Amino acid sequence: MNLRKMAYKTSLLVTASILIASNVHAAFQDPYWSARVAALGGAFTALSDDASAVFYNSAAASKLREKQASFTYAKLFAGLEEVNFSLNQFAYHQPVGEFSALGVGWGSFTTDIYREITVAVSYGTDLKPYFTDYKGELALGITARYLTRSFDLDARSNADPVFSNGTRTNSAAFDFHIYSVPDPIHFPGLSAGISVKSVNQPDIGFRDTERLPTEVSGGIAWKTDWVTIPVDVSVRNGELTPHFGAETSLWQERIHLRAGSDKSQLGTGLSYEHKLSSSFSLSFDYTFLWPLQLQETSGSHRATLGIKF
Repeated sequence: MNLRKMAYKTSLLVTASILIASNVHAAFQDPYWSARVAALGGAFTALSDDASAVFYNSAAASKLREKQASFTYAKLFAGLEEVNFSLNQFAYHQPVGEFSALGVGWGSFTTDIYREITVAVSYGTDLKPYFTDYKGELALGITARYLTRSFDLDARSNADPVFSNGTRTNSAAFDFHIYSVPDPIHFPGLSAGISVKSVNQPDIGFRDTERLPTEVSGGIAWKTDWVTIPVDVSVRNGELTPHFGAETSLWQERIHLRAGSDKSQLGTGLSYEHKLSSSFSLSFDYTFLWPLQLQETSGSHRATLGIKF
């Protein structure tokens, strides 16, 4: 191994040690699982109207009456020398009866030596049958996530006392969701959502106990015939993050244009949907994210293939 590679491995190990020692840093923080969510700056709590809702708000997804699936690949922070960050995602949405829906999802965030895997199962149900006098919509949802966190180190790195109990951890987190559409006569096009993630604050530490912090996200979305504007605010470890997005449709809703941001990056995206029949369609989404805090990168790229049937 030449000196450059040795220095590279050493820097990765030092980085890993710092991340572990920093009280869970940003472990299992939403990486924006789909191209659409990324283009909207992560503002998806009050929308969650596609298969990726399994990672965001299963209550909102309960209103979707068609089967959906999505596959995402992302190359993150392209241009950083000798460092590889990637993201892969699969999600599936299955309506159940007239008022409920199930969702399953798998997501992987990977660097050269570190990996996070999330397996999610969600259930959402419409409460309208129980609140017949309510003129809007109201739904509840729950998500169970199985979280795996691991490092891929060499023999020397494994001797680090941080990894005395192994280089892999597994835990389970539980999330709760609410979705509401107020009276459409007085509040046309408005929807709202709340998501509380990791309510049980599972231990994801390697040697010492490290609790995954509870994250609360709240959002509203306003839809008109030609534009959708979602706005979210998320709070984790006392840190508040705003999310903004906008989406418009063209050419009989076959083409969608999107833009959004949070406090660390700007996003733009587009998608094309092609209907093969009245009940089957394919879509392709692409999003480019430009970081506001990193200099030596050409940005992040995401692509999502969607199926409705």
